[in-house]
Amino acid sequence: MKKTASLLCFTLVVISVSAQPDNLSGFELIRPGKEAVATLILFGGFPETPVDIEREFRIRPIAGEYGVNLLLMKVNQRILLEDSEIMILANTIEKAVAEHQLIKENIVIGGYSSGGNLAMLVANQMMISKNISIKPKGIFVVDSPLDLVWLYEASVRVSKQTVDEEYARNYGYQVQLLEQLIGKPSEVRSKYEHFSPFNYQTKIMKNVEGLKEVELRLYTEPAPEWATEHGLHEQDMNAFILQRFYELMKAELPSSSIELIITENKGYDSGGKRNPHHWSVVEKQELMEWIVSF
Repeated sequence: MKKTASLLCFTLVVISVSAQPDNLSGFELIRPGKEAVATLILFGGFPETPVDIEREFRIRPIAGEYGVNLLLMKVNQRILLEDSEIMILANTIEKAVAEHQLIKENIVIGGYSSGGNLAMLVANQMMISKNISIKPKGIFVVDSPLDLVWLYEASVRVSKQTVDEEYARNYGYQVQLLEQLIGKPSEVRSKYEHFSPFNYQTKIMKNVEGLKEVELRLYTEPAPEWATEHGLHEQDMNAFILQRFYELMKAELPSSSIELIITENKGYDSGGKRNPHHWSVVEKQELMEWIVSF
């Protein structure tokens, strides 16, 4: 069964996604057809399932070639996580690695869009928790809105300024969703900061401090012409907040290893439609080389 979902700043397009319930402790395991040398854990964007991740990222064939286990997480209805939910996901990953005897010495966690936020928060918890024995070597996010205050404010702007009626409705819905889940930043800013990997205005980085010993990658495609066509401005694109995160990490956590990877004309969905907010901005072979290098 299929449903059509608008994914807004989380995907910025309308795509077809598999209708499956959100599952904090669920995952799909895909083993390579050769001896494994690494484990890649992926969080999809809202509301991607493992089926959608496979279709849009097309990572399975090349992961098999490089001997990389894939663990596709089934959590797919979250743009934020409670502390207890972060621990559930961290424990789910540790249990899956142990029970299925996956490579634990070389684990990389990645996420697309809102899934990148979840990936970063879960990875941070895995690094700082004494109760979690496995520690990721690398983290990557794909065009993720890492600051939820910024996401709210950008959504308000776009809902008012865009020339695209569908975008106006979608971003308006995104504002309503954030207000329903958290409230308005003007009233509960501390809650937004609690649920975000960082806040660039206040320079709060406590939710990623555990990642200073992990290699980080930020993938994004600004696509200024595409943005203009859809009535978006530079400060409304996820590339803007990822650039701010990169700069703040370099300033506040100078010992951290972080790369900002900016691409051009790589973002297209599985149907061939232009979409710079997509898994496809990642160069998969180069990503695999990075993963197996740890």
